[in-house]
Amino acid sequence: MARFSTSIPTKKSSIKLFRIVQSEKEPTRAYLRRFNEEMLQVEDLLEPIACEDLIKGVRNEKLWKQLHLLCNITFLRVKRMIKSHIRVEEALVARRSSTQVHRGGISDKTHNRNRSPVRRQKVRKKGPLWEHPSKPERVYTPVNTNYTDIYTTLRGQNLLQYPPPLKLNPNLKFSKKYCQFYRERGHDTEDCNALRKEVERLLA
Repeated sequence: MARFSTSIPTKKSSIKLFRIVQSEKEPTRAYLRRFNEEMLQVEDLLEPIACEDLIKGVRNEKLWKQLHLLCNITFLRVKRMIKSHIRVEEALVARRSSTQVHRGGISDKTHNRNRSPVRRQKVRKKGPLWEHPSKPERVYTPVNTNYTDIYTTLRGQNLLQYPPPLKLNPNLKFSKKYCQFYRERGHDTEDCNALRKEVERLLA
């Protein structure tokens, strides 16, 4: 029996759904499929969390607003509305393609593609340089909500490993900024580097 244990898929935490965001040029159908595949691997997933994460990851602003206007939100209703949007989205893509063929747009597109590498090279040359090349900023995994909301969700699931207390600084005693993760004043929860590292650890 033990030799088959490695073939059993490992269940994931709902924190994995935070990282699923529709990319700029990703079709909505591909985003929904990707979300469904990840969702099936999450153990004991609550429907409200699945609905919230699916809606937050949507890139189309009009669709996002329509989803937020739904009454009595259920995962089934959210998926139905997204699928309706997909049908319209794909019909528009087919219509644009047909128009491009009729007007000779494909030739123009091919011509632009041949010139695009030169443009990209110029943009890279004009890009900003690191102020401190020896100490680049850490890049965190993109999430589809703010870190304060992520903290609230994770705190309810008892997944967080809290950091040790910060060194006492009397000058920050009356600071208006408060970090829920450290439970101390001095900086906001949203700007807490320790919280971002902890979320990154859970996403790894």
